[in-house]
Amino acid sequence: MSIPWRRLLIGLGLGIGLCGTAAPADTVLLATGDYPPLAGEGEPDGGLLTQVVVAAYAAQGVSVRLTYLPWQRGYNETLSGFYTGTFPYVKNAEREALFLFSNSLHTDTIRLFALSNATLPVRWSGKSICVPLGYGIQQIQAFALANAARLERPASMVNCFQLLQLGRVQGVWSSEIVAEQVTRPLRASGLQYKPLMLEVDYPVDYYLMVPRVHPDAAGVIARFNTGLALARKSGAVKKILSPLALGPLASAGSLRATSL
Repeated sequence: MSIPWRRLLIGLGLGIGLCGTAAPADTVLLATGDYPPLAGEGEPDGGLLTQVVVAAYAAQGVSVRLTYLPWQRGYNETLSGFYTGTFPYVKNAEREALFLFSNSLHTDTIRLFALSNATLPVRWSGKSICVPLGYGIQQIQAFALANAARLERPASMVNCFQLLQLGRVQGVWSSEIVAEQVTRPLRASGLQYKPLMLEVDYPVDYYLMVPRVHPDAAGVIARFNTGLALARKSGAVKKILSPLALGPLASAGSLRATSL
């Protein structure tokens, strides 16, 4: 049976390269997915939070072997024990029942976006809000039910913004950082959108999470947190995340915040 994804080794000073499947004792197996610019097989060095995770392990002499998978598959296979952990995830009640979480990797904001020419306030009844498969939907699902809106669940966030540009959905629920990154080609072709500043907007932290069924889940988290603290103290994390220092909305001239 062929494997339709690449298995990658990210090690101390080695960058990213092809490797076999056997993991040395000082290598940890992790899963992630496409969440640019924070994670992604096509992102430089695997994405910004991939680099943070690698730096945290590298601070303790541990390498990371990373597999990129669709989010739902990566989640399920980590829960089944194929991987020690997965990232970047936000906390919710369902996940906290099944996983232990590291200290925060980074803080972001989730917002509901609409086309810049959308009539305000948006009347959501019968309209569609897009959230990709594998993303948490607790807050936006409650909003959609209260406003008689539908949820569309394509494979990726770029699919959501493509549907927004085509007028097939009227809202996209997305991270500010991810929205700015994945819409660059679409904005070049004319897409203009704005955050609506509704009650569904909220700050989130991203984490590495390890399944509670792992025989040393608490130890894995404790060791990772130690490495993360060392990477922060050395300045490595600040340097990695420096591209985010201005904030995504500041760097995306086409975006204008709209309060309803």
